[in-house]
Amino acid sequence: MLAQKTKLSLLSGLYGVLRPLDAIEPYRLEMGSQLVTVRGKSLYQYWGLKIVEALNKQAAATNSSLLVNCASKEYFDAVDLASLKLPVVTPVFLENKNSKARTVSFYAKRVRGAMARFIVQNRLKERTDLQDFNAGGYRYHPGRSDENNLVFMREMEG
Repeated sequence: MLAQKTKLSLLSGLYGVLRPLDAIEPYRLEMGSQLVTVRGKSLYQYWGLKIVEALNKQAAATNSSLLVNCASKEYFDAVDLASLKLPVVTPVFLENKNSKARTVSFYAKRVRGAMARFIVQNRLKERTDLQDFNAGGYRYHPGRSDENNLVFMREMEG
């Protein structure tokens, strides 16, 4: 079960963990940016355990048993997995062109958002329900998937 009530959190380099309707000021700051503060020399050091603590608190409040990671690697690296109290499954989106499968970040960013929308709109409760995602030509690929990574692939003309 994902959660009794589907919950969406957004990771921000400036604000930390956000809810969808939280008001923020426009900004341009990537999680990988160098930022020297008393807490360290990067945003990862600045946030430390605060992000994972917020995710653990939210998981407990919603009775979640799984975190679906739709964040980019850059942002999810801010989550201390050793301190996270629930398993994580990450959707991986690949483009298959000329029998070579690879991630294209431009497309992956867009489809990660589509996956988050799919989860919320369909109020998914079970991990296996994620496999039904099929937006943008992506289809679940069980042969490339494992317990922690659900692979979705789309065919590109070569």
